[in-house]
Amino acid sequence: MPRPGVADTDSAEHLTAKTVAGTGRGGADAVDFYHYGLAPLPVLDRIPAALKERR
Repeated sequence: MPRPGVADTDSAEHLTAKTVAGTGRGGADAVDFYHYGLAPLPVLDRIPAALKERR
């Protein structure tokens, strides 16, 4: 379960790499992200791009 923001993930590219590493390309249908309700919207905007790269 990757966290999309700091301190675990510092960029969209980093989140994508972690998501692909955790599920593989074309891997698991579901990926959970956790943000504690504190992540700003630009950080949450990284999630769709990370999921798109898994395909």
